[in-house]
Amino acid sequence: MSLELIHESAFYRSARIVVVGVGGRGGNAVAHMIACGVQGVELICADTDAQALSAIPAHHIIQLGTNGVGTGGQPRQGHAAAKQSVEAIREAIHGADILFIVAGTGMGATAVMARIAREQGILTAVVLLLPLGDEGTPCQQDENDGRAELEAHVDSLFVVLDDNLQTVFANNVIRHTVGGLAEIISVISCVSIDMEDIRTVLKEPGAAVMGTAVASGPDRARIAAERAAVCSLCEDFDIKGVKAMVVLISGSKRSIRLSEVKVAIETIIALTSPDVTVINGMAYDDTLQDQIRVTMIATGLNRVQRHT
Repeated sequence: MSLELIHESAFYRSARIVVVGVGGRGGNAVAHMIACGVQGVELICADTDAQALSAIPAHHIIQLGTNGVGTGGQPRQGHAAAKQSVEAIREAIHGADILFIVAGTGMGATAVMARIAREQGILTAVVLLLPLGDEGTPCQQDENDGRAELEAHVDSLFVVLDDNLQTVFANNVIRHTVGGLAEIISVISCVSIDMEDIRTVLKEPGAAVMGTAVASGPDRARIAAERAAVCSLCEDFDIKGVKAMVVLISGSKRSIRLSEVKVAIETIIALTSPDVTVINGMAYDDTLQDQIRVTMIATGLNRVQRHT
């Protein structure tokens, strides 16, 4: 994903954005970002499974624990392994401006990493890829416990509901939201967006969600904005309660129009709240051809009960 922002500025080129994929699901998401050529972000994989780490061409790898085998998604084992690798984690993320941690159900190592990041004063967001339909199971109880611990150590916690049939779609959501935000800050430059704007959005209390969608045709801006705002992989949430969001509208240089950016933003505001704080950017991505992509990161929402 290579984007060229319309506005010119060199304000963000020194920002260091780090994405760490933890465990199998997190590693797959990072591998997908690498394959798609996401720019402006340092990609790291952390895992207890040495064989899995060897298969991912990340910028840096962190071997969690000492035995080199997986934990089977057990949070306690992942937590213990990460505790053995505190120095390696601290060194890998030191100096980051923003840290995204992408993980699955094994949240023990993620919690250790988030706590280290908080100690270093790093703006930290965690993206959890969780399976559908586990309510009432022991796995669900571990998930709830892990999320409660994470919420104490992160600025934003995103939950993406996933199943085996939707893994590619979930990885694309992460690619366009996390990767898009990284490119806004580090590769693309925009007069209207700075690090404090991003900090304001990510530190908003409450639930956080991410969504991305594309559309073509004469009404493509409105349709893409509506689809992004109700991304089906996100946890159920009250979208009317959103407090702040970052929105990136992308299209090919030959087709995207400033009027479409206005339509997309107005559509999302109409679906959320007239008082929402919107940080927006417009970018060129010629791979989209006749499509428009709307990417959204929203925070400060009220989570509602998940469907069973």
